[in-house]
Amino acid sequence: RDKSKDIFLAALSHELRNPLAPIKSTLELLKMKHVPTDIAEEIGIIEHQFDHMSHLLNDLLDVTRFTQDRISLSARPVDLRRLIERALRATDGVMRESDITLHFAYPSGSISVIADETRLEQAVSNLLSNAVKFTQAGGSIWVDLELQGDEAIIRVRDNGAGIAPEDLPRIFDMYYQGRHKTFTNSGLGIGLLLVQRIVTLHQGSVEAKSEGLGMGS
Repeated sequence: RDKSKDIFLAALSHELRNPLAPIKSTLELLKMKHVPTDIAEEIGIIEHQFDHMSHLLNDLLDVTRFTQDRISLSARPVDLRRLIERALRATDGVMRESDITLHFAYPSGSISVIADETRLEQAVSNLLSNAVKFTQAGGSIWVDLELQGDEAIIRVRDNGAGIAPEDLPRIFDMYYQGRHKTFTNSGLGIGLLLVQRIVTLHQGSVEAKSEGLGMGS
């Protein structure tokens, strides 16, 4: 059943990507024109939703690639602080709209790892997107980067919806979605799976912790 779903979603996401390029081009052209403020704001909303849809489609395609072992890494030295800062910039607008306070802590020296920069940034971005998605307006998100021995540690913590104890063992399963009454737009249930696959390919590990619903994660 899941295999049939994978094949269907891969075909669907591939077909839906075809009309995205002209839509994005049209949005860019509209932004270059002098339009009234209210229309400019509406264009911004359309662009935000477009980027969200594009992100979901890319995740769907990536799930298929990972499950079929068709992902190869292009590894080189990567500065983790700069990588995280880029991921944070990608979610900055959503955080400001939701009045979420960000706290980013990192060591004075640089931490460099051998990694596929694009894929690792994707993993960090997915973690941040999850934190933003399940943190209510006025909440906080903490991102910590540190070095423990020869391991680089990245922590993304929030004071949002939290995770029920019964959900924790399955949080990285494909299509699995937790029990959230407040947050109905919980996505497709594949973002954390991609995080796990990417981190594992880098000989790393990832785990989720939460004291329970309403206690952050």
